[in-house]
Amino acid sequence: MALLALPEVMSAVRLHGPHDLRVEQVPTPGLPGPGQVLIRVAVTGICGSDLHTYKDARIGEVLVQQPLILGHEFGGVVEGAGPDAYDGHDQPLQPETRVAVDPAQPCHRCPMCEQGHPNLCRRLHFCGNYPDGGSLCQWMIMPARSCFPVPDSFSDDDVALLGTFGSGLTYP
Repeated sequence: MALLALPEVMSAVRLHGPHDLRVEQVPTPGLPGPGQVLIRVAVTGICGSDLHTYKDARIGEVLVQQPLILGHEFGGVVEGAGPDAYDGHDQPLQPETRVAVDPAQPCHRCPMCEQGHPNLCRRLHFCGNYPDGGSLCQWMIMPARSCFPVPDSFSDDDVALLGTFGSGLTYP
């Protein structure tokens, strides 16, 4: 796996409390492991849930307990791929592939996941929802299966709107 030389720190927008966003330098993620990819974030949309979290430092019952990088409607470019990094269509992911990213990360091992209901996973992780960091940063490590290649005809702005489009299809 050939990676560009990454700096030791990157810029990220972190929420420290209600109405307290700060642009800070944080450690750059390491190398992707098995089934993971390193994404250079190209675009992040701002969702209503990001605004709720910004306003109250919580979303529903989930309270932000330490600085959190927000953002979950995003896409970017694969910078590096670990072994067995297969995308959401079960195809190998290659560096320089532009992708849209599904922010929901089910465990794929619990009874609900195994029965074909990953949306009901009890161990679901979600980008930008405490304690899981989000995409208002320069680079992220993501499960490869959460990434979906996008055609060159899609602009970065189009990619950021795919999450909103998907929510509309899921919840009419």
